[in-house]
Amino acid sequence: MPVELTCPRCGAPLPRASGDVVTCVYCAATSNVANDLQPSRLQMLVIRGFKEARAEGATYFESLVAGARKGLGAMGETDTFARVVMAIASDFDQEHGTKITTDALALSKIVEAYLAALPALRADGQYQIDLPALDGKRDLQRWLTPEIVGQLASRAPG
Repeated sequence: MPVELTCPRCGAPLPRASGDVVTCVYCAATSNVANDLQPSRLQMLVIRGFKEARAEGATYFESLVAGARKGLGAMGETDTFARVVMAIASDFDQEHGTKITTDALALSKIVEAYLAALPALRADGQYQIDLPALDGKRDLQRWLTPEIVGQLASRAPG
């Protein structure tokens, strides 16, 4: 299954490489296709689970739950994780008129950002998600606190 490659510097989707080196159109970083551009294992697992569930007719929320369970093991067993990720994606869609709630790669980036946020939320009580060019154009920047995560988790999926 092909996985879209992302820039290791800014996380933006990369154009198809015509040779061994590809240049990011957003941040101008150059990367060697063979050495630098390996999608993370977590991204690949979440995307695979998401796409398999979609192929079986699951909704986008159900597909994210399936992807989280496949990629996160015990941490993905409840739908709270998927609710928070879908709420962040839905807010981004509403703000920018996009459809990242149906984009496996964008959702997997939010999954990784949310996982990175959890230790900081426990230790510092806040964390800023910063995902450049999440939809290929616009950045996702959002502060999280335990209270905000609780509000996101309480929202109905979809």
